[in-house]
Amino acid sequence: MSAGATGGGLLVIGDVVTDVVARYRTPLAHGTDTAAEIRTLPGGAGANAACWAARSGCADVRLLARVGTEAREWHEERLRRAGVRPRLVVDDRVPTATVICLVDASAERTLLTDSGAALRLSPADWSPSLLDGVGRMHLSGYLFFAGASRQLALAAMESAGERGIPVSVDPASAGFIKELGADRFLASAKGV
Repeated sequence: MSAGATGGGLLVIGDVVTDVVARYRTPLAHGTDTAAEIRTLPGGAGANAACWAARSGCADVRLLARVGTEAREWHEERLRRAGVRPRLVVDDRVPTATVICLVDASAERTLLTDSGAALRLSPADWSPSLLDGVGRMHLSGYLFFAGASRQLALAAMESAGERGIPVSVDPASAGFIKELGADRFLASAKGV
């Protein structure tokens, strides 16, 4: 039996994002005000997957992500409260990723994305020891859209493969996949 098969934990590697969600009911009034309900919430595809896994009953959920110094404590506290064991790498050069999410009356979303620290996760942030006690690894597809974070994803996938740990990938963003190229994305995620 492989080392990966003995652990029951889930390691999610991905993004932690500060979401600013604006829900509006009338068409956007260009050049002036549009009434909206606006909330600032913790988010990110990686963080969301980790939180939902914990909520669904997975007892040992871990998250590796990169954040700016300004929001580390806020995100860390919310992840812990959701039952996730965060390993947040602090980036003192750029802020935490931020997404402005415009939600219209039909619930269609338009996202304005500043990836900030999220896609600066790099192979230097990886250690195979992060897989100790892990039975499954999940990667946010956003990792594949920048060179450094793609290299981390490939290193993590290689380590998981060596231990026999199954890996899944959330493709994340149709727009970013189109920009990267579907063939390139699929080649990077080969074997998951």
